[in-house]
Amino acid sequence: MVHCLYSSLVDLVKSLLKRFVKAELVAGKAGKDLADIDVDKAENLLSDNELEVGATTRQKLARVGAGKKIQCLNNMKAFYTAATKYLLSQLPLKNTLLRTMSCLHPDSQKSGTGPRYIKYVAEKMPCVEASEVATIVDEWNLYMEEKIPDSWFSNYDNAEQGEIPYRRVDQYWSQVAAITTPAGQKKYPHLSKVAYCALTLAHGNADCERSLSCNNRMLTKERTCLSESTINGLRHVKDAVHCSGGEVHKIPVDREMITACKNAHSVYLRKLQEEREAEEAKKKAKAKKEAEQQEQEKVRKECEKQLKKLKDDQKDLKSKEKETEEEYQRAKALLQETQERLTKAIIDKDMTMCL
Repeated sequence: MVHCLYSSLVDLVKSLLKRFVKAELVAGKAGKDLADIDVDKAENLLSDNELEVGATTRQKLARVGAGKKIQCLNNMKAFYTAATKYLLSQLPLKNTLLRTMSCLHPDSQKSGTGPRYIKYVAEKMPCVEASEVATIVDEWNLYMEEKIPDSWFSNYDNAEQGEIPYRRVDQYWSQVAAITTPAGQKKYPHLSKVAYCALTLAHGNADCERSLSCNNRMLTKERTCLSESTINGLRHVKDAVHCSGGEVHKIPVDREMITACKNAHSVYLRKLQEEREAEEAKKKAKAKKEAEQQEQEKVRKECEKQLKKLKDDQKDLKSKEKETEEEYQRAKALLQETQERLTKAIIDKDMTMCL
């Protein structure tokens, strides 16, 4: 619904403005132009008689005094003004991307602003390379001339009381993406990629919140062991029923569905086998990792043991080196003393001094 969001927001603000602002100031304006309307200026506002308050309110105001009536109308204007200012400050009416994504609506196929809008959208999509933008614009120009059947976006079969309901826009773009050239190649591969990427943007968080609430209701205290794949399967079934209008008996039972039901048990067994194999692989990986850790621990301890031995040997060597140095110094002192005695004995010619 993101492709309809901008126009819906503009319509909301316009409908509120037209209740108390002169129509010529609102007509033909959207986005930033609406935000520029000064709703505080008295000359921009409707007179009390023109103010849209509803037929019932007008009837009740006719029964009160003039002073009370003026006070009520002024309060209504103040409320309209405050509400409008709040909406203009909160709504993304100045968001260019939101405005340009309106080109994805089927009704905008032949719009003159389409090429410019799709170019802007393509430039903002992270899945699109810069070199693809020109190609996307070229494909859009071809798309503008494409003869699209009304049944692709309008469901005339379910029309009630003159209203023609639109089909989902993602289904529409799926059909556009499936268009091929005479050579059998996809005609709009790049354009459809942009459309898919843009339509993934959420138009609000209500669906997300609703999805979380649905999951919470599904995971009761008796069903806490449901796997992720089981939850996804249940959600797929629920969404399929929802798409059929909540009427299960209207879901078409075709050959593909019957085959899928027949193969459900074998698929389940295959899934269990894959889970067992994955668990075995996980256990083997864990055992291998533990063995490697044990081997690393063994090597570490051996290294620590060798390091301790080296430190002890170094300590012993230092001790022996110290003892050797002490013996050397004693021997040196003794040799020096001997030389001194021998020198004196020679001088004194008394060799008995050497004894």
